[in-house]
Order: sequence, then C-alpha cells, then structure tokens
Amino acid sequence: VPGLITLGNDATTQNIYTLANKVGSRVNVLIRRATVQVDTIASLTSVAPLVRCSRATAISGGAILSPSAYDTTESSSSSVEIRTPVYDGFPITATLGNPIYQQYCGRLHTAAEQVQAPDNNILPTLISSQDFIVRPGESILFHVAGATTASNSKLSNYWWLSCEWEEYPIS
Repeated sequence: VPGLITLGNDATTQNIYTLANKVGSRVNVLIRRATVQVDTIASLTSVAPLVRCSRATAISGGAILSPSAYDTTESSSSSVEIRTPVYDGFPITATLGNPIYQQYCGRLHTAAEQVQAPDNNILPTLISSQDFIVRPGESILFHVAGATTASNSKLSNYWWLSCEWEEYPIS
C-alpha cells in the first residue's frame, strides 16, 4: 500500500505511516518490503532527518487506506489497517514503542540540481534474513526524527512511504 505524499511539518518528529494488525485478527502480517523516499526541494544546512520504524500503540488520526492485492482473486483482512497523514490538519497520533530500524534518507546541501530519490529500505537486513511479523494486536509506525525543526521543513521535504506484505491465516 503506497501512502499519500506527506509534506514535512517543521517539527522534530512526524508520523508518516502505520500498519496495524488489530486485536482479534485471524492473520499474521509478514512484511516483505518497506521503503521511503524524500523529495528534497530546497537546500538543507541542518542535519539530515532520520526515518525510524518502531513498534507503536494507541494509533489514531490520519486517513485509513485500502490495501490493493497483487492477486485479484484474494483480498486483505479487514483487521489489517494502514494509516497515513493528510496534510497538516489530520496527522497520525501514536504512542512510540521501541525502535526497530532507522536510517538517514537524504540531504541536499545546495539546491543546484534535481536529485532523484532512491528507495530507502526501512527494514532491509531484517526482511532479507528472516520474516518480520506483525501479529494480532501489534502495530508498526514509520516516523521522521529530525535533529532540529529545520531538518524536516515544510518547504523542503516531501515524504512518500510504501509497504508490501503477505497475510497468513492463523489456525
């Protein structure tokens, strides 16, 4: 499920995407790929922002997105819920848990040319070596953590996150 394009928020933290497997779900969610891109359109003389993946609880707000299936004969469980913020007026709120992985995603020191954003894998080592499972009642949160408010300026950062997963029924 690709998230919505999210503008920076001029703050040191910003929630940009969540995946929740609700309590009572009858599936385990196996994350296969989670990537983030940042389109930096202005120079950033501050420290580059980190994007973190963490466990989370008490998730609310944002827009709930509908999953799209690769195989059209199958459908996603209604217990799997994706949220993304909608502009400034409808952010995601969540209680941050322990970090799972983090990385810098981009910094443009001088805005002389356009930079094509790479897919920054948010869970690369974990996913390549073992299944990353979100069990019923668990959630993960992807958020931006800036060293200063200038690290995630509204006028310079445009975030986009995408997540791919498989669901396996629990007997």
